[in-house]
Amino acid sequence: MKNLKGGTCMQNEVLNILNNYREKIKISRLQEMLKHQIFIAYIFKKNNFPFKNIKVSNFNIFKKDIYSCLNKNNFNEKFIMDNLQYLYDSAFYESNKNILDFLNRFDKYDLVSLETMFEFLLCHDFSKSNYYENMTSLELIKLIDLMTQNNVINNILDICSGYGNFLIYFTNNRNIKKSNGIELIPTTYFVSIERLIIRNSNSQIINDDALQQSLEANYDLVFCNHPWMLKYGNPIKKDKINMLDNIDMSKMRADWGFISKAINSTNENGKAFVLIPNGCLASINSNEKKIRKDIIENGLLEYVISMPNNTLNYTSAKYSMLVFSKGNDNITFVDATHCYKSSSKGREIDADRIFELINNSTNSNVKRPKLDEIRKKEYNLNVDTYFRKEIELPNAQSLKKYAELFRGYQYISKNDLELEPGKGEYSIVKIKDLDSNILKYDELSTMDLEPEKVNRFCLKDGDILITTKASILKIVLVENIQDRKVIPTGNLTVIRITNTGLNPTYLYTFLNGSVGNTIIQSLQTGSVIMNIPKKSLEDMKIPLLDKDTQEVICNKFKILNAELINLERKIKNIQNKITDIYSDEVGD
Repeated sequence: MKNLKGGTCMQNEVLNILNNYREKIKISRLQEMLKHQIFIAYIFKKNNFPFKNIKVSNFNIFKKDIYSCLNKNNFNEKFIMDNLQYLYDSAFYESNKNILDFLNRFDKYDLVSLETMFEFLLCHDFSKSNYYENMTSLELIKLIDLMTQNNVINNILDICSGYGNFLIYFTNNRNIKKSNGIELIPTTYFVSIERLIIRNSNSQIINDDALQQSLEANYDLVFCNHPWMLKYGNPIKKDKINMLDNIDMSKMRADWGFISKAINSTNENGKAFVLIPNGCLASINSNEKKIRKDIIENGLLEYVISMPNNTLNYTSAKYSMLVFSKGNDNITFVDATHCYKSSSKGREIDADRIFELINNSTNSNVKRPKLDEIRKKEYNLNVDTYFRKEIELPNAQSLKKYAELFRGYQYISKNDLELEPGKGEYSIVKIKDLDSNILKYDELSTMDLEPEKVNRFCLKDGDILITTKASILKIVLVENIQDRKVIPTGNLTVIRITNTGLNPTYLYTFLNGSVGNTIIQSLQTGSVIMNIPKKSLEDMKIPLLDKDTQEVICNKFKILNAELINLERKIKNIQNKITDIYSDEVGD
């Protein structure tokens, strides 16, 4: 196994331990043990307790010694005192219940060095396990700092506070009187308390579910980076002041519950900053749409900032930052997707460039649409919606006037046994089968299914298949199906022409072209797995040209498509010949 490498002697001390013991102990566990032991070393060192007198092998003696170094009148230190058994077990007991003690190795380091080592362990994910989701990006925090530099910030709240980056930054850089956080995950919470003590922060974090907290509207600044796209199901606890109507979490994603908490906890002049996946911004869910409407109509939304892709180390989902405050007459939409810089950990946002962009109202990446336009777009908050140029189509018609649309068969793998090609009665078309311009029927998986359940899903010549729940857009025209029984899966939508005024091949060439693709992509919702709502597809405008023009386009497509198929066959033949060069020349 490749050794981990560092730079300073303090980093090397930590890495030497990790490298020496990683074969015996899972590295994520070892990393946690080291954090706790460095914290303990810090407490003893701060109180000048001789390391040679520390008795790790006896919990009662250890408890007595560390009690003498902690202040029960300090909120965070009192928590450690109340949970010493957990600290002791987490710090010293490895998986085989053997005590592993590194404390004497830390005796030679001063307090600053121990703090540096603790931070080094926090900022590096040696186990590659989405560790960074507990660490809010400093560039992101800097951006919030810049955007609130003219605001009086006395009281701050971090909902889902992780390791406390946001709280520590603002208590160090602003004149903060009250600094609070809420963190649900116990292990993360415990480490955040250790960190606050080491950083000498007066912030207070509670270990609880933020949606079950009744929050007061007394914060000047609120930040929330919650777990995205969760289904919560339980009623959320009402806050002291509720700016929005009652939210039924059983009918929507939890993102809007966290947003309501952030809004309800800001005071009259306060601001709340929330990170949210773009998939939530344009959802057609009626309950989510109503919340977006209430937020906008009540003047609670100030900014929607589309953030650069791949700038959160733990997800590739596209996301935005919503900025909430009271009394807004308009909303500023900012396309900041280009405002990033490279770092040793990959991409990160460029706070200075985004702040400069936000303050330049004449920039083409900043727009303030009128409220009527937002209403017309059904309170869609996706930034792309307001920067996309409207495409004018000749004789534009709604697709639903000329075709019916239906989703494919949603089979259950544990109930419906999948068979090899040709073995079952029904062939199954999956997303992966749409990689070519034509369906290769002899390569499709098959199943034996109940006819009364699946016959209505069987494809016909002229049907168009489109991926409506996938990470990539694919479109295929069904041809030469003959007497085969072929059904698509539920991730695909079938467009079946019902009006002779629309040629299926013509529609396919339009949808699969650059203009059609752009229109379809504008209908997509979701962050990683893109979803195209059936209603949006039905309402989509298509250019209905006269039959003669449609026929000309179809003939051109057929000629070019035939050439493409021939080229693919030639390429396959050449590949086979290359594979067989040796055996043809030398023999088996």
